[in-house]
Amino acid sequence: MEDNDVDNFKGLGNLKSLDDLYLRGNPITFLINYRQRVFQILPQLKRLDGIPRLQSDLEFDPEYGDMDESMNDSSCVIL
Repeated sequence: MEDNDVDNFKGLGNLKSLDDLYLRGNPITFLINYRQRVFQILPQLKRLDGIPRLQSDLEFDPEYGDMDESMNDSSCVIL
């Protein structure tokens, strides 16, 4: 799914059989807590974008609000 127009988390739950997923080059990678959200949706993943699951991927930063509430439209700003 690398280098496509994936811009939200809808439908990722259908990929439960994957243990390796590449989403690089998609708008979704700019969303706040991107890696944490993907690993929350797909806990069986071992690698995301070629990087093994890290402890920090399992820790949600409460500074950005509730994970479930922010799943739809939060994004980061790159200056």
